[in-house]
Amino acid sequence: MEVLTVSQFVEVTNGLLVAQMPPGSFEIEGEVASFGISGGQWVRFDLKDGDAIVNCFLTAWQLKEQIADGMKIVVTGYGKLYPKYGKFSFVVQSIRLSGEGSLKRAFELLQKKLQAEGLFDVGRKRELPRFPARVALITSRDAAAYTDFLRVSAARWPAAEIVHYHVGVQGASAAGEVVAALSDAGNRLEDFDVIVVTRGGGSMEDLHVFNTEEVARAVFASRVPVVSGVGHERDVTIIDMVADLRAATPSNAAELIFPDATEVLAEIRHKVAVQARGMDAAIERARAKTIHITYVVDRWVRSLSDRLETSRRQLLSRRDAFEQRLAAYKEKIVAAVRLLKSLHPQELLRRGYSYTTAENGTIIASAAGLRKVGRATQKYFDGDVSIRVDE
Repeated sequence: MEVLTVSQFVEVTNGLLVAQMPPGSFEIEGEVASFGISGGQWVRFDLKDGDAIVNCFLTAWQLKEQIADGMKIVVTGYGKLYPKYGKFSFVVQSIRLSGEGSLKRAFELLQKKLQAEGLFDVGRKRELPRFPARVALITSRDAAAYTDFLRVSAARWPAAEIVHYHVGVQGASAAGEVVAALSDAGNRLEDFDVIVVTRGGGSMEDLHVFNTEEVARAVFASRVPVVSGVGHERDVTIIDMVADLRAATPSNAAELIFPDATEVLAEIRHKVAVQARGMDAAIERARAKTIHITYVVDRWVRSLSDRLETSRRQLLSRRDAFEQRLAAYKEKIVAAVRLLKSLHPQELLRRGYSYTTAENGTIIASAAGLRKVGRATQKYFDGDVSIRVDE
């Protein structure tokens, strides 16, 4: 018999284990115990039943479900003997929750976690456009939810374009398909106005895809507003809490997203009628205002005309009075001129008068004065005469 080292023995044992149970060939159901995550990356827990216990191991990034002690789960993977510790563990490749109790517990754990992170905050939820033109519909083409949504949409708002993303809505691969569809549509803000994630009702296990963390975070990361229409009215899922709007059913999702074309047409007609009445009222007010302004202006013009006529008469009267006074002044001036002319010495000389001046030009006013000078000049209107006094 060959003597093996410990490392060789572990290697041989692991080879036998892989040969007997290759990866993915075993599914084990049991109750979780001693669940823990070390270093933020290594997940370890025990899986047990009434008679046995097995240690399980996986990395944190593989952990797609919320796990806690006491939950019943089904793990898929393979067995391995770890050289460092000489301990047998079951390497987990995937986890599936088992039983209603485990599903509810996982729901509660994820709800508490995401709520603490703010994924449910009302303040971050966006309003939907009133008239969406292009909608991304994420659901299975084989589901009744698909036909229900299209039927209601066509009846309410046939102008909208609906782009369908076919995905599984339950099963092992469904979560990945939904996440991929959300990632694609959610980044096409220029193409879509709204994203709808929908499926019909079912058990908690049937709806579990929409209670997973990866789907919830994909909804949260979408740049396009998301409407969740999963299950029936009584069903509440995690993505209902993360989505911008929750619809009670797939049909209700279409009712919430699309306006009723008949109601919109009636609203338009009502607004047109209101606008028409408003325009008529505005025209009537303008007409009344125009009439009033015309009346006021007419009165003002007449009053101004009367005032102008009065002013004209007053000006004419003043002009006449001024002309009369001017004529009187003219007559006075003419009389004064006539008087001045009559008093002018030259006029007196014309009437036969004359006067005498000495050689130095002084007037001789008396005979005695003339005798004193002996010579003088006699002034007439038509010339002068030199005179000499003899006696």
